[in-house]
Amino acid sequence: MTDRCIILVSNLPPQTTEQTIKDAFVIFGDLADIKMKMDRNQALIEFNYESDAEAAIDNMDGAEIFGQTIYCTFATKGNLVDKTKPVWDGNLN
Repeated sequence: MTDRCIILVSNLPPQTTEQTIKDAFVIFGDLADIKMKMDRNQALIEFNYESDAEAAIDNMDGAEIFGQTIYCTFATKGNLVDKTKPVWDGNLN
């Protein structure tokens, strides 16, 4: 399994469930795992094959779930970092 089998789905509507994700993405291939990160309106989807992940991105990036546009990309360390949290919350004095 490579990192290229894991995609990040972002801008998910609050009512999105794991079943919603499964129903929308299983048509592209077998899903090895789904991790919901609804505090950030995201999901990580792991496919068994890179070609399935690529097909999901090609077909679902810009698609709508519950009337809201979603974005799909390969998951990387850079896009998994929560950029809304401060890197440093200590005092420099």
